[in-house]
Amino acid sequence: PEGRDILQLFAVTSGETGPVTVAPGATAALWSADGQALAFGCTARPGSLLFSAVRVLDLTTGRIAPLLDEAVTGFFWSPQGDALVYVTVDTQRSHLRWHRLARPSGETTELARFLPSREQTFVFSFFDQYASSHSPLAPNGSALAFAGYLLSSGQLDTTARTQVYMLALDPLQDPQPIAPGSFVCWNTV
Repeated sequence: PEGRDILQLFAVTSGETGPVTVAPGATAALWSADGQALAFGCTARPGSLLFSAVRVLDLTTGRIAPLLDEAVTGFFWSPQGDALVYVTVDTQRSHLRWHRLARPSGETTELARFLPSREQTFVFSFFDQYASSHSPLAPNGSALAFAGYLLSSGQLDTTARTQVYMLALDPLQDPQPIAPGSFVCWNTV
């Protein structure tokens, strides 16, 4: 009645429906692999690609709790549901940063700073639609793959071809270039 969008859940078996949250802008939502947690974010204003925060609905308790209190441009559950890997924008330096949030400790680790390729940027624009079919995470959650230009202490050469990088997560290692390329995803079959 107030003209606002509402994120709702629908139970297929019972036909029951219920509101999760009022959505002030665009909404993206991703289920954890076990189907017991729904991570969701809403943009602060129409047309924005930044989600102002990410919250999680725990189906076992019915509670909604803040998960990330910073603007993100994409987020992905680990295959085990024990971590959320997400991308933030460093507006001071005009690049993106990968992070991993461990659940339930809440510990956040910055993984890499990079300029994404055009194709990688496109996937981030629709990350919630690509998350299950074009995951940046290995099927066992051990590594992250992305394409672009890795930022390091040296000079950044954006005239060179973009690279595909693999970043081992357990144990955490520095990203390694594995091939020239503008897009990468894991085969989840």
